[in-house]
Amino acid sequence: MICALVPGAALADDWEGWAGYSFMRDAKDQVTFPEGWTAGGARSMTTWLSVVGDVDGQRKDIPALGGNIVLTSHAVTAGARAAAKLGPVKQFAQVASGVLLLHGDAFGSGQTTTTWVIAPGLGLDYSVAKAWAARLQVDVRFVRTGQQVRAVAALVYRR
Repeated sequence: MICALVPGAALADDWEGWAGYSFMRDAKDQVTFPEGWTAGGARSMTTWLSVVGDVDGQRKDIPALGGNIVLTSHAVTAGARAAAKLGPVKQFAQVASGVLLLHGDAFGSGQTTTTWVIAPGLGLDYSVAKAWAARLQVDVRFVRTGQQVRAVAALVYRR
């Protein structure tokens, strides 16, 4: 109990950073965003609780007569993550919230919408080396216009 009260004591991982691929599906509009990226970081507060921050972007090109329709989504979120390690696998659940920027361009005209997002998620990290892990993560984003499901495959570095 004392270790949990002393900053820096008995932390599972001081901090971690990751980068990787993200895939998103907008459930309401039935649009899949196959091109995506994600990057972020987390800082351990205790052996099981971390603060987390994440940025990501996705893109979808839709062929149309007279040019392509381009849809993009970018989010910046922060929140809390609870984790437990079992052998080489670290499982986690997190809740993050932040800002989501949606943009569409069609035939030379564009429209941008900014909205608040709440994103609970689950994930697994599999240790592949002393400081490295492979991550699979899924979260559901609740936005004013409906829901989005995001899947992530990333490489994690821990220190």
